[in-house]
Amino acid sequence: MVTTASPVPLQLPADIGAADLTWITDPRPSLPLAKPAGLGSSAAEPATSWIQAMVSRDGPEFEAFRLLGDAWRSPVAATVHAGQFFDLVDVPEGLASPAWHHLRLLEAQCGAVFATDGRWNFFVPTQSGDLPWPGGVCYLTDRPVCIPPRSARDHAHGLWWISRPSSGLFTHPIALAAALNAIVSSRSVAQPCVAEPVGSHTSGFQSPPFRSYGV
Repeated sequence: MVTTASPVPLQLPADIGAADLTWITDPRPSLPLAKPAGLGSSAAEPATSWIQAMVSRDGPEFEAFRLLGDAWRSPVAATVHAGQFFDLVDVPEGLASPAWHHLRLLEAQCGAVFATDGRWNFFVPTQSGDLPWPGGVCYLTDRPVCIPPRSARDHAHGLWWISRPSSGLFTHPIALAAALNAIVSSRSVAQPCVAEPVGSHTSGFQSPPFRSYGV
């Protein structure tokens, strides 16, 4: 059974203006990935020419191809390098899952997300590291990162995709930071911290309220 909840209000830091939130209220269009008409139709034209033309285009549906190259369509796990064209925000699953659900409910820009070892990774534009990321969140840049095979869509693979949308590679970093901070704040004031006696049936690890293993 999937647990749902009302979106957590996004309280932004005072130094972030409303003008920075264009992506939230104006999400990119979602277009199907298909061979562009008229490309690669000539018998004399190389078989890969339409792919080359496709990755040179500017639409959001081609963004992952442009930035990740062959790794985006690789049938096996592939290594990409963060820091030049993209960075990654590495978030514990118990925090990442509700933040991702809330951003989707708010129709904010949500890009590709992959998971491994109880953590979710969001692609964000470079130079997003100065945003107020909460504790437990790791900002990854200038380093190699392994991404899942294109067909890995559930936790049985160990490294798998939560989401591979055609609307673009990136999640809006300001919206993501705001959602993460809002959830952390709501949890800190929701209930007082009560120490449980050793051996209590309520002590120990508690499962996060949301779990999503793929879209």
